[in-house]
Amino acid sequence: VQDLPNVKDSIVLKGGFAESDLSPHAHMLSGNPDEIAKVAPSIAKEMKPGVALITSIDNPPQTMTFTSSKGKVTLKVTKVHGLSEGDVVVNQEDLKRIVPSVTDQSIWVHLDDRSNLASTLTVMMSMSSSSSQHMDIGG
Repeated sequence: VQDLPNVKDSIVLKGGFAESDLSPHAHMLSGNPDEIAKVAPSIAKEMKPGVALITSIDNPPQTMTFTSSKGKVTLKVTKVHGLSEGDVVVNQEDLKRIVPSVTDQSIWVHLDDRSNLASTLTVMMSMSSSSSQHMDIGG
């Protein structure tokens, strides 16, 4: 990813899926906040213990409860901009409590020039069409 045109920084987020009271398949993501700050500083600063970050939706719940083989975990909800719908960002300790087995889930990038998104997207789209990987573009 770092070799894509126009990419200044990137980070791989770990995670997995968990059942929540809002979704049977909440996409849980986490990473080192210092690394996330390089590509999404507004999200990194909100990553706190006991907090679930979700996209800016109308009337979000005050809390979300996640259920996994490890039991139930209830977190306070905070709205942030830049997440895909269905993604939930939590701190690393909360992720361990919710998702039994984490894997690489998402790559976030910071572009040198946001007005030149086309050069990056052209390469990314050709990569995703030649593999079985799913790609969701947000931000």
